[in-house]
Amino acid sequence: MSIADQNLAHIFQLISIYIGGLLFVLGTFGNLMNIYVFCYTRSYQKLPTSVFLVALSLAGQIHLIFNILFPFLTAILGYNPLALNTVACKLRLYSSTAFPQIAIFSLCLCVIDRYLMTTRFARLRTLFTIRRACLILVVSIIIWLCYSIPSAIYTINAPSWNLCAPLYTLAQISAYFNLFLTVVFPITIMSVFGLLTWRNLGRVRYTSINIQVNSH
Repeated sequence: MSIADQNLAHIFQLISIYIGGLLFVLGTFGNLMNIYVFCYTRSYQKLPTSVFLVALSLAGQIHLIFNILFPFLTAILGYNPLALNTVACKLRLYSSTAFPQIAIFSLCLCVIDRYLMTTRFARLRTLFTIRRACLILVVSIIIWLCYSIPSAIYTINAPSWNLCAPLYTLAQISAYFNLFLTVVFPITIMSVFGLLTWRNLGRVRYTSINIQVNSH
């Protein structure tokens, strides 16, 4: 390895250490605050959105541990500790697939819930209850956990190469699925229901203005 390559590798190592450590600390603080607020604040405890936001924070924290903390430790130690243990390697790749999907789907459920809460149809406003929100969330978590099983099975664990990665074929196939599941699908859902919520809020504001004018 040339001196330039060594310097470049050292720079990337420093970036991984400082930025990775900062992201982990800030992300952990934010997730813990969200969990505390939505679990222990009375005004939020009865909202279905709180269920989805707590799930989002928990999934995000697990994702931080396996995808930010361990690369951070790798940069500090100079080797990948997950490459030394097959179970840990599989667990890391499994969590890297499952929990981002759970977090994104929870966020989509939050957006859908906000739309239902702002609609003028009373029946739709009561469609999401705490019980139904928990049921939908549990079912979605089971689906994503099952979906991520191949990521844990088809892995490469080579301590001599300091390597913990999915098989090349699986990585190619999952790239197309992840493009749809983590980019196209959530952006479509959040855009559509976000615009519908904005329209509902505009309608509510217009109605309230008309009521004030007529009252005078």
